[in-house]
Amino acid sequence: MTIKNASIEGVQTDPEFYHNYNPGASHRGSKDYVMSRSDLMEFNHCPHRWVGGYHKKKTDALGYGAMIDAFVLDYDRFEIKFVARPNKYLNDKDEEKKWNNNSNTCKAWNAVQAKSGKTVISTSDFDVCMDAQKALLDDEIINSFLESSDYQVMIVAEWHDEKTGLVIPLKCLIDIVPKKDSQFKHYLGDLKTCRTACLGQWAREVFNYGYHIQGAFYLDMYESATGEVRNCFAHVLQESYEPFEVGRRGLDEEFIELGAQKYTEAIEKYCECLKSKTFGGYDDYSLLSFDGFTSTGPEAWMITKQD
Repeated sequence: MTIKNASIEGVQTDPEFYHNYNPGASHRGSKDYVMSRSDLMEFNHCPHRWVGGYHKKKTDALGYGAMIDAFVLDYDRFEIKFVARPNKYLNDKDEEKKWNNNSNTCKAWNAVQAKSGKTVISTSDFDVCMDAQKALLDDEIINSFLESSDYQVMIVAEWHDEKTGLVIPLKCLIDIVPKKDSQFKHYLGDLKTCRTACLGQWAREVFNYGYHIQGAFYLDMYESATGEVRNCFAHVLQESYEPFEVGRRGLDEEFIELGAQKYTEAIEKYCECLKSKTFGGYDDYSLLSFDGFTSTGPEAWMITKQD
């Protein structure tokens, strides 16, 4: 492991602080830019796109996940970041009316919330949060796992690259960190909202979204910061619709090893790009190209004869 000088930056860390954490005020492509796991994965997907400023668009699924995370893992932050919209309001005549965003009263209320930086949710969204939390806590093992843990633990560290000699700042934010005197002392964990917690589907979700890379990166960062042996990474799963079915999964050793290999390769590739000051696009890493154009051919199934 070449992760060094790691330390815990905070517990119950606001994800907004974490995402904006960049003490050198550096830009992408600078060696002082603080790299996260998601930055590494987006860089590895296409260096030129990443250094050009690519960001994932905020989707309803991401917003829902952030809402549930805050409600379950840090309710104080939830109350700061979110506010439930009333179902009714009083008009200028003190008459009770059904909430209407076109009314001046409702517009004024919305403006106050926006100015304070709060996200407005419906009362039904708030009910969803309560139902989702109840479903999690009704599961005895998940309840015990959550009760024995600290949440939103932020770690900062450095990657000392042997080949290029570069030192790259790193950061991560771990959802769930069981205390070292608990039965889960060898674990770290992450709360994931998902479309399905089906056993057969989850391995594909892990691979497609790089959750094994996240798990391996977090385990190594935490061990470097604390010296504690953490070799198990758990996903607390919850489907994002009623009845908010839950799942308990742990990455096996092979998945963690694959994740460690992948994040290491990404960092080493990043250091090479920094050293050469060249961030290639999709076709710059192609193995089959002619006159600058990447060869595109049919896959086997495309040319299989059909009866």
